[in-house]
Amino acid sequence: MISDTEIELMKESYSLIYKVENMLRLNIRLEMESFYGLNWYNVAPRQERLPSYKRSFQRLYFHELIPFLVVYPCFRKFASEDIIFSLRQLIPLRNKIAHNVCLNTTEYNLLCKNYKNIKLALDNLNLL
Repeated sequence: MISDTEIELMKESYSLIYKVENMLRLNIRLEMESFYGLNWYNVAPRQERLPSYKRSFQRLYFHELIPFLVVYPCFRKFASEDIIFSLRQLIPLRNKIAHNVCLNTTEYNLLCKNYKNIKLALDNLNLL
């Protein structure tokens, strides 16, 4: 039987990972539009001599968003090693949440800590 405590923990976990992924996606889009223009999804890879994307931006998975922060120069002011590390730590947690596997207390605490760090960094971008 699933306890009410587990249900609440997973509801909160889903909420946090949803916020991180969607805040990240939105901030990437806004920063890339500002730096490369409205057609950034086609322009940026060519300008930076990177392969073009095979799927639309909205269809990219969470783990596919993180390299944007590493390879594009417009994110250097935001994408510290700590933020990249925090985002990468969320990948296995996000996968557990997406597949309805209950997080343990240590994983939940890691999610909360990284959520706060990432949200603070994204808020400091002042794009919204």
